[in-house]
Amino acid sequence: MVEIDGNETETISLNPYITIWEDPSETIRPDQLFHLNNQIENFEEELGMVQWVKFKIKNIGNQSQEFKINFSFTDSVHFYGFNEQKELIIEKVTGDLMPIPYRDVDNGMMAFIGLNLAKSAEITCFVKIKSVSGISHQFKALTLQTINLFPESVFQKRFVKEKVFQAFFYGALFIMLFYNFFIWITLWDKSYLYYILFLFFLATFLLANSGYLAEIWLYNHPRPDLYIRFLTPPFILLFFILFGRNFHQVNSSDKKLNSIISGLLIGNLIILILMVAGYWKIGRSFVIIFSIIGLSSVLGISIIKLKKGFTPARYFLAGNVVFVLAALVYAGQRLLIIFPNPFTQHALQIGAVIEVALFSLGLADRISMIKKELIKNTIEKEALEKKRIKERQELIEEKNIALLKSNNELDTFIYRTSHDIKGPLARLLGLSQLALMEVENEEAQKFFNLFLKESNELNSILSRLSDLHEIKKKKIVSERILLKDALEEVSQKFSHKLDEVNLEYIDLEEIEFYSDKKLVEFMLSNLMDNAIKFKNIYTSRPEIKIKGGKAVKHVQIDFLDNGLGVANEMKKNLFSMFMKGTGNGENIGLGLYMSRLAARKLNGDIRFIENGSNLTHFQIILPSQESI
Repeated sequence: MVEIDGNETETISLNPYITIWEDPSETIRPDQLFHLNNQIENFEEELGMVQWVKFKIKNIGNQSQEFKINFSFTDSVHFYGFNEQKELIIEKVTGDLMPIPYRDVDNGMMAFIGLNLAKSAEITCFVKIKSVSGISHQFKALTLQTINLFPESVFQKRFVKEKVFQAFFYGALFIMLFYNFFIWITLWDKSYLYYILFLFFLATFLLANSGYLAEIWLYNHPRPDLYIRFLTPPFILLFFILFGRNFHQVNSSDKKLNSIISGLLIGNLIILILMVAGYWKIGRSFVIIFSIIGLSSVLGISIIKLKKGFTPARYFLAGNVVFVLAALVYAGQRLLIIFPNPFTQHALQIGAVIEVALFSLGLADRISMIKKELIKNTIEKEALEKKRIKERQELIEEKNIALLKSNNELDTFIYRTSHDIKGPLARLLGLSQLALMEVENEEAQKFFNLFLKESNELNSILSRLSDLHEIKKKKIVSERILLKDALEEVSQKFSHKLDEVNLEYIDLEEIEFYSDKKLVEFMLSNLMDNAIKFKNIYTSRPEIKIKGGKAVKHVQIDFLDNGLGVANEMKKNLFSMFMKGTGNGENIGLGLYMSRLAARKLNGDIRFIENGSNLTHFQIILPSQESI
């Protein structure tokens, strides 16, 4: 029997006072327990899903007493209290599966039963503890060994007033989390990413372990809170190891250190698999073992790296040493080796905050060191790049000079060659025409006609090449141009070819602008020539429409015809040298190239316009100001 007098200042373990029965069929009634004798003596033996626990509490104080009884890792708790006359006076239900608002005591850390015992009263307590989940059943022995009685003052101090301090602790933790998160999204450094994930899972574990997660977010679904308590430690260890490896810049050259870390990561993965598979108790034991091994290994890596001159490792080492010392102080206080006081009771949280702060300083120092190395490397690279750029520029200038010289020589060669050939060619043309007048043999006349035709074609090519040279070398002379007059002059050159074509001018009367008249007429002639040359003989009446338009800074001339059009495969390179828009063999493919060259010489352009109709559409854009 537990006797309480109201002066208790510590938690009272009920373990020495309890009696336990198995209830495999759930047929035992509370009042029957007064007569049963088949108690369980060994808590560690294989336990079933349902047990009954009995203990007595007596108030020997001078006034009524409030107290709480806890049940950890328990799915369902049915509490029955009997007075000295064996009359049922209290019946309550709680458990981890019950939403927090419906529990007897509103607490997310574990299930509590609250009792009020009058002066000199004695109560016999029977508790039915039921497990319906694997995680609860696997920790049934721990549940039965950790049933404690909390005097109201102790309960308030540990589970209510403690929340004020915990708020400061979690506030500091989340400030560090968000601070480092913003640094990470600025730098995109993996160390910060692993550190943020380490902090996130550490905060999540501590929130779940203290019951805040269930009280704030999971109050209607408390069971996930328990799974989070078990699954977050492997993730804490995982990202702690990854953070340690990345922070200390352990790379492929550190084969031994990499092997150690790889082994820890594999072990951690096995732990996660065990827990997900439902082996919660074994997984928890492995987590404790691997946490000790992982912490020791990463501390060893810190010492090795510090000896090699990696200065940020001192912050990592100091942070972990502080946390280990805080954990030892906390454990010593729990084991009553160290006298309990506010510092020892909160040593673990204080150590965690200091560790997190030192890790942040270490990351800042590491980033600073990396920045210095990057600045140094950047300066060296910039100097090398400047040298390479200078060398490339010199080489490009040499190549450009050589290319310009070659282009000038080529242009001069083409111009002079075409000019020199024109003389003999003109004489051959004259002789051919003379021969056609003098020779009466039909077969001979046939060959002279072919010779004359090919000579005229050659003469056209040479004229084109000469024009190309002149366009490139020509100096621009700006003068007033009336578009309609210019087109009529051009049309006169093709008057003998326009008899069977319907030529229409649209909106040309008032369009005037300043440009080089010779180059403008050259472009108009080329487009007119193309429209006539590639007319569609199968239409009832070939049409050519020339439309003008003027804006503030430019004039627009549109040529449209219903001729043969432009083959799709030719459109991409239509303005390239020697590119033919159709398969017409008589066309040498320089007209559009030279027209665009002339347009750009005038700071304008000429382009082919795609449209939904069957009309071929070319558009000339030229500046309209007086000076070019």
